[in-house]
Amino acid sequence: MLAQGLHNGSYDTIDPGYPMQRLTRILPIGRADRNVRHGSRRASERFPLNAHVEVTDPGHSSGIVINASAGGLRVAVDQPVGVGQVCRARVCTSPERESVETARVVWSRELPDGWVLGLEFVAPH
Repeated sequence: MLAQGLHNGSYDTIDPGYPMQRLTRILPIGRADRNVRHGSRRASERFPLNAHVEVTDPGHSSGIVINASAGGLRVAVDQPVGVGQVCRARVCTSPERESVETARVVWSRELPDGWVLGLEFVAPH
């Protein structure tokens, strides 16, 4: 299901209620990280996830997933990716468990040792 009227280029935002399909294979089973969710405007719970991530197309950046939700990922990576860029995020928790998702960078914060990005899942038309 696509979000109500949210549109950017040839991609629509995925409604946070939409099932995570491929990503659900790699999410841990258990309680959401209440510290991340507490007091938040967010529509969906965040799950802590220590997984490898590669962000590509455009460029190439690698790092770790900090948390995941039905709407997207928070990742720490070694190279910048511009806000507004649509990219591919390959998330791997083990050699047998991975998911490749299309996402848009909605925010980016530079830190002394890399960048933290907010990625929102999107679906091509």
